[in-house]
Order: sequence, then C-alpha cells, then structure tokens
Amino acid sequence: MSDIGNTSFRVKKRIFFSYYLKLVLLEVVSRERGGLFFSA
Repeated sequence: MSDIGNTSFRVKKRIFFSYYLKLVLLEVVSRERGGLFFSA
C-alpha cells in the first residue's frame, strides 16, 4: 500500500517539475524576445 502511494507521489512530482520547467523556459524565451510572447 505504501509502495503504491510513494510511486504515485513520485509521478506527480515529476509531472509538476516538468510543468514548472516549461513555465520557466517560456518566461526566459519571452524575456529574450522582449515580452512579445505573452503580449501577442
């Protein structure tokens, strides 16, 4: 039971981390373009 919970927590952490990394990457790219990405 604890193994299943630990595995699901690890998967959630990986999904959250990849999503956070995507947001940071978008922020960096938009800043390099002068914020054109979000204003468009």
